[in-house]
Amino acid sequence: MQKNIIIIVGLLLVLTKASAQSITSTNAAAIATTETDSMRVKLQLDSVQALSVGDIQTRYYDSVANVSPQLDADARKNRMHQLQTWRNTALQTVLLPAQWALHQQYMEEKRIVAEQRIQQRREQRKTSGQ
Repeated sequence: MQKNIIIIVGLLLVLTKASAQSITSTNAAAIATTETDSMRVKLQLDSVQALSVGDIQTRYYDSVANVSPQLDADARKNRMHQLQTWRNTALQTVLLPAQWALHQQYMEEKRIVAEQRIQQRREQRKTSGQ
């Protein structure tokens, strides 16, 4: 299940290039901070966990921002998969099992919302192209 979520999220980033491209070196730190703050509240992280999660998120989003736009779709998908696997492994070492399960639930909800948005855009393109 976890591997499927990682692959789907990676594919969403690859297929919607705008999502991956919207993370730039200038906004990666802000996105990491927002994600960390959200996790701090939702998962009730203690101060040590919050610092570790902040470091993980910062490294992850900096790496995402530096994924070359010149990579072909397969290479981009593979790189995103590597980064997501690294982040998930790192987060699992910081979070308690109950926090990890809750985090996975939130990630699944985000994946579903992202898929719905993609589907809506596809439907809009179909109807506007007719």
